[in-house]
Amino acid sequence: MEEEKKKEAWVRILGLPISLWDRDTLCKIGEGCGEFLDIDAKTERMEELQWARIRVRIKEDRIPNMVDIWVENTCYAVALWWEIRPTLRKLQADDKGRTLAAAGEERVSFRHARASA
Repeated sequence: MEEEKKKEAWVRILGLPISLWDRDTLCKIGEGCGEFLDIDAKTERMEELQWARIRVRIKEDRIPNMVDIWVENTCYAVALWWEIRPTLRKLQADDKGRTLAAAGEERVSFRHARASA
């Protein structure tokens, strides 16, 4: 139980258009981060509009720092701020020593199904 708690974290979603602040979108972002668990009460009541905040269960130490949300032909790239203790990340390099990517940096992407009016 304690080990499971350690893998849970709150995530702040910055830059998400207010028109996309719905449970379905927040759940999809949470699933992209691991496993969606909950929405912060202030986010549900839209009291804190600087960011949306969700709680997720981290899987396999995947901690994405960006999420792309496609709505029709528009892509919204939003930043994720994790409320977790910082970790040391190593850079990956090829056999010639060129940096490929920072280990642990990920981006998730999904298409948002816009409801027709």
